[in-house]
Amino acid sequence: MALKLSWRRLGNIDTINNVEEKIRGLLKEHDIGVITSERSGCPEPDNVLQQIRGFTGDSEQIIHLGLEERLLNADLLELKRPVRFFWSIQDFVMGVSGALLGHKWLVDHGILHRGVSEDNIALARRPWERQRGYITNFDNAINYEQKDDAAERLALSEQLIMAKAKQIEENHPAPQDAEKEIEEGDSAPSIQKTYAENRTVLNGLVMYMSINVLYGSPHCTFDDVESFFYVLLMFIFSYNRPVERADQLLADTRGFTSSGSGQSNLAAWPDYILAFSSGTFETIADAKKGTFERHFAFTLKVERDLRDRWGTKVDVAHGPLVAVIDKWLDEHAVPTDGCNQCPFEDPRTGAFAV
Repeated sequence: MALKLSWRRLGNIDTINNVEEKIRGLLKEHDIGVITSERSGCPEPDNVLQQIRGFTGDSEQIIHLGLEERLLNADLLELKRPVRFFWSIQDFVMGVSGALLGHKWLVDHGILHRGVSEDNIALARRPWERQRGYITNFDNAINYEQKDDAAERLALSEQLIMAKAKQIEENHPAPQDAEKEIEEGDSAPSIQKTYAENRTVLNGLVMYMSINVLYGSPHCTFDDVESFFYVLLMFIFSYNRPVERADQLLADTRGFTSSGSGQSNLAAWPDYILAFSSGTFETIADAKKGTFERHFAFTLKVERDLRDRWGTKVDVAHGPLVAVIDKWLDEHAVPTDGCNQCPFEDPRTGAFAV
């Protein structure tokens, strides 16, 4: 078992507790790539709020000081392996596939995760586990009713394009100046204000957020699927090799509590990927869009042709992405020599498992 400590905003606690209780009930009857806490506990919000206000005054004072009202929450959940301790590329991709299927299962049962990232995906500790990957951490999850997302997203995209064009015409301040205006209490674009109010909550998630969400569109299923794409993309740029087999075994023995061995395989991001992780929501969205326009011109051409033919944005759901992952795994079933660091042997073959 693992003990996880996290800070939760007061306003989110009831929603999080409701979602996690719903997931726990569903998992009693299903074996799927989803992990949530077996027990969760934090102080009573009203009592903590009184203590906070004793030091900071009213809510307006808290906003002026740039503080957030949070509770320290303790979760007890099943221990799994962090992504940074992947054994091979195949191991990681199988883990993402399992988490993606777990995410689909959640959506089918009326839950939207809204926080897909590398840190919120866990890998199996043993290669013979039924599930090789899991989606976890539901601090941003909500109860969700599926709609005609494609039609809704098209309308929202058109609204955002018009709003952005109007912003340019009205010559709004640069993003860094817009944040300064927020701190001074002046008006500013809603995209910038959203970033300023939630920068702590979304720390570590921004680089995985979809372009539409960064531009201000409401979160839907397709945005989480796009976040899975960024998990795959960022993995390529974040690591140069698996952690050595001996260090894998040591980390597993210690419950992955020592991070030293997990840092030896990290790679430096190129500048155009680094731009995905810092700035305002809008500048990060612009960086992603600009990168894809420069480096994925063919993909954009196909999307434009499909949009001209069908009159809507082509959003990718779970099925097509899982199919692409499965096809890659079929074609690359065995890791390249020297690129598998799984410390556990396959009892059927006596060789190290993948």
